[in-house]
Amino acid sequence: TLCHGRKVSAIAVSGSTHHVYTCGTGYIRVWDESALQAWDKFPQAQLDLQHPYDCVLTCKLFPDERSLITGGKAQTLTLWDLVPTPRVRTNLASTGTMCHSLAISSDAQICLACFKGFVEIWDLQNQILIRKHEVPIYGSRCVDITGNKFWTGGEDTILYSWDLRNYQRLHQYSLQNEIVSITHDPSEEWLLVAMRNSNIMILHTHRMEKFKVIIERFNFFHNLKFASCG
Repeated sequence: TLCHGRKVSAIAVSGSTHHVYTCGTGYIRVWDESALQAWDKFPQAQLDLQHPYDCVLTCKLFPDERSLITGGKAQTLTLWDLVPTPRVRTNLASTGTMCHSLAISSDAQICLACFKGFVEIWDLQNQILIRKHEVPIYGSRCVDITGNKFWTGGEDTILYSWDLRNYQRLHQYSLQNEIVSITHDPSEEWLLVAMRNSNIMILHTHRMEKFKVIIERFNFFHNLKFASCG
């Protein structure tokens, strides 16, 4: 058990640096492997947010796990350098007030930030906003990116796929339950979509294939991840 001190809203785990990042209101705490073995360990570092009442609701490690981006109840997305010492690299001024979900492309060039009714598409290399893309208001709780597609979903129970090159809607899948999390496997061939009723849908990103995993016991999956081995 990691004693973060306040409610934890988001978490990131780095396999390469063997650190855990717990995020909430006011700060992010950094834990090393030794903290996972004992409940009374102190964090290795604490990263204070720009304002003490800012709250991180979502965070995403870069593919090389040397950087982190966070968003939440603040009108900025924050880029953090994690090595050699964790510090703020820059703040990106977003157009929304509450970021629900983040996604980063496999080459770390593009970041998607999901707000109510729209997705911001950022060029991370040049740190500029490329586009503010409108999506259904009740289909904008979570976002993910696979190759030249990105995916959104939310309360309206529909999973939407979009073309990242021309921003056209490609497909929509009615899953008949509120979508709370979307994530892809390392090969970017499959999506895991978690729903409020605890069921999980597995969809192929190119073929019209999908499978439902029915969970008998109720669990509210706020976030799902594939293992690095897929």
